[in-house]
Amino acid sequence: MSHQPLSERRKGIIVCTWEGIFANPYIIITDTSYLTAFAVLLAASNPVIAFIGSIPFLVRIFQLLGAYLVEHYGNRKRFSVLTAIGARLTWLLVVLAGIIWHGNTGIILLVFTGVTLVAKIFETMLGMGWMSWVTDLIPSRLRGKYFGFRLSIMAVMNVATTYAIGYVLDLFKSFGNGADGYLVMLIIASACGLITIILFQMQYEPPFHPAPDRNFQRDVWLPLHDAHFRPVIIFNLLWGIAQGVALAFFTVQMINVLQMSFTQIALFNIIVTIGRVILNPFWGHFTQRFGSSITLKICGVLITLNPLLWLFATPDNLLPVWLDALNSAVAWTGFDLASMNIQFTDSKPKGRAYYFAWVGISSGFGFFVAGLIGGQLADFFQPVCLRTPATLITGNHWIFLISFVLRIVSLVVFWKLRPDVPILKSLGLTVS
Repeated sequence: MSHQPLSERRKGIIVCTWEGIFANPYIIITDTSYLTAFAVLLAASNPVIAFIGSIPFLVRIFQLLGAYLVEHYGNRKRFSVLTAIGARLTWLLVVLAGIIWHGNTGIILLVFTGVTLVAKIFETMLGMGWMSWVTDLIPSRLRGKYFGFRLSIMAVMNVATTYAIGYVLDLFKSFGNGADGYLVMLIIASACGLITIILFQMQYEPPFHPAPDRNFQRDVWLPLHDAHFRPVIIFNLLWGIAQGVALAFFTVQMINVLQMSFTQIALFNIIVTIGRVILNPFWGHFTQRFGSSITLKICGVLITLNPLLWLFATPDNLLPVWLDALNSAVAWTGFDLASMNIQFTDSKPKGRAYYFAWVGISSGFGFFVAGLIGGQLADFFQPVCLRTPATLITGNHWIFLISFVLRIVSLVVFWKLRPDVPILKSLGLTVS
């Protein structure tokens, strides 16, 4: 390797770090929980809230298109810049709608829904180009260390951004204009997005030569025909259904029922973020010793308990919510790490991008369909109440219970498909 490309590569790594710093506020502000919160502020109905919350998962099918375009377009820098423009600047249309039709929440909600759909499609395709680009940019011997460093910096930005969002939204809410506060945050998100686009243009792109024999129609179906990888796809579909049916309504419950401030909601997210940073090394060592599959199952069981905690939360008793935050910090850290490792280890080198895409598509389809059903179920169960010795089950509690049952089903199916007999024997356990 010549001296100049090496120098350009080092500069590119530095630029990549700065891009992550400015991308973080954009990512947080346009995350599903805040999209849902904005829909609630615009007085959206339960089905509309569920649809908006499900959009990021519906558009995962565009990962296939993104993978195809990356492989055939060749210029990942130009592809990333163009898709970033579509993803990170389109939100200004919502701000414009808020200025022109200020006070008309119906029109603003319609524009917001359309922009969310378009922006998330471009964001999904951007992710495929960025992953391919950065994989070549960062040498394999430095990749783990570098991304650990980058994620640590982004975690700090995550905490700062999350707190700032909560503060700003509460400030505007105190003035009786909570929706305007989110429009201000979208301006900040777009400004940060513009900076990332400029940084993309400054970042070095290593030479990229797609394999000449790459066949889309053949390779795209490889993951579905791979008997070893198929259980991963099936589990992600079922898990997406179990999560998606209730996902949007945890935020709705926080705002409308538990009367939590946006600062308190921000604190919930901060606890999860800090927990991820602290516990990443532990789950890394655990996964290395016992395997990704057993890690995923243990963490999946812990995550399954979360919906039950919300049955006992009230405006005067938020302890179950904070327990959820702590449990999520522990369990989701290990779950996401194990899930990612399974995709890396179980996928074949040939057509690997399509393996990743099918995991995203299967979970995204489950999230989206279940989210739409969850919106209808939320309306159906609103008047239904059941008094138990422990608590009153009403409203969104029914959706949380359905999610709990579906999570159990997902884990049982995955356990049957991947019993991990060698691992269990090493722990002194047996399976029938």
